[in-house]
Order: sequence, then C-alpha cells, then structure tokens
Amino acid sequence: MRELTPSLAKPGPPLAAALVLLFVPVGVPAAGGPFGPVFITSWYAHLGTALPAGAAMPAIRDVISFGGQALAVPLLVLCLWAGISAIVLALPLLPPPRRRTELAEVPADVGAGLTQPGMKLGKRTA
Repeated sequence: MRELTPSLAKPGPPLAAALVLLFVPVGVPAAGGPFGPVFITSWYAHLGTALPAGAAMPAIRDVISFGGQALAVPLLVLCLWAGISAIVLALPLLPPPRRRTELAEVPADVGAGLTQPGMKLGKRTA
C-alpha cells in the first residue's frame, strides 16, 4: 500500500499556501469568532458559514448552550468538507490512466536484416 505522505507532497507548496490563506485569515474571522456573525458584513458572514471554522463554531455553541439543537446545517457543512478532503487526498493514490496505443502498420521489409548468413528459413506448416 502506498503511503499518504508522498501524495500530499505532489500538489506542492503553492497549493498549501493557498489553502492556508483561505482557511486562516479568511475563514476564522468570517466565522465571527466569539462575537458571532452579527458584527461583520453579511456577505462575509455567509462566506464564513460555508467554511469549516464557520460551521464548527455554531455547532460547538449549540451543543454547549442549547443541548445540541440545530446541528444539521453545521454538521452537513463539516461532512461536505471532510468528503471533499478525502477525495482530494485520494486522487494522487489512483493508478494512472492506461494509455491507448494504436497498432501501426508494419512495413514489409521490417525483418529483412534479421537473418544470419547461411541460415535457411523453411516454410511454416500449420
């Protein structure tokens, strides 16, 4: 079985940097943090609810304060992110696609120089 670590190295540092920039400086403040989405602009609050941090914070708050009520949307968002992450991590582990090769026409004189001097070739009988 192939290791998972080499598959993570394939996309490289640019993808890792882009994801860090998406989730840390955009995702955490968009989630509203301890203040909630009331104190940030509405479009930024909607963006935050679609990111993992924005879904996890209301889920934790609902479990602690309200006994786990209204967890469907935050858990759905977290499950979607987990599924997308699993698919992205599994992509480099897939076998490469088979290349389709076409049969080329072989010229009639291809095997002309393969016989040795003095060698007699007989006819094949089936």
